Amino acid sequence: MSLRLFSAPVKVLCGFAAIAYLVAIFAFFAPHTWNLNPQLMLALCPMYFVKMTIDPSPLSMYCLLAPMNAAVFGSVGVAVTRRWLFVEGGRVG
Repeated sequence: MSLRLFSAPVKVLCGFAAIAYLVAIFAFFAPHTWNLNPQLMLALCPMYFVKMTIDPSPLSMYCLLAPMNAAVFGSVGVAVTRRWLFVEGGRVG
């Protein structure tokens, strides 16, 4: 087994998690006057439902909600990458 076979899912995990974390932070700090589309935001960031209903504090956003969003989408990235590697037969690069 190649080390690259295991590094690809980790790279995708980090990428998806970073993007999901930034989307969650953006959704939290976006002004209400921007009128973000709730359907799009819920698809990109399920945490947006919490913002719409209870308006969490910034500390809970940074420490709890955004990392949970990042973990969910990071795991989706790993699942997609592992599936892709399985279909490709382990050929990476």
